[in-house]
Amino acid sequence: MIVAEAKSSRTLGDRPPREAKKKVEAADTFQADQLIFATTETAWESRSLSAIHNAVHQHSWASGEPPALRIITALGLNTCQDQRMDYQDGQLSPW
Repeated sequence: MIVAEAKSSRTLGDRPPREAKKKVEAADTFQADQLIFATTETAWESRSLSAIHNAVHQHSWASGEPPALRIITALGLNTCQDQRMDYQDGQLSPW
């Protein structure tokens, strides 16, 4: 099971923490294996990345562990980047 948010902007909107929390809660409810945040832009804004990390890190997961967290940028372009976010420190590494 995958829960995903796909955007055509660099941000999760006016309230990134709220938007990230909604996706985290959905991922927990559905016991998702992966939680994906994707954008057609070449990068996510740092505020949105921080909100994603904080929402995942601070959530009390029913299974004890969060799903794999993927951050995708430049979706649909030849330069698409698919990265894993470490839920403990927020660092990105290649998927």
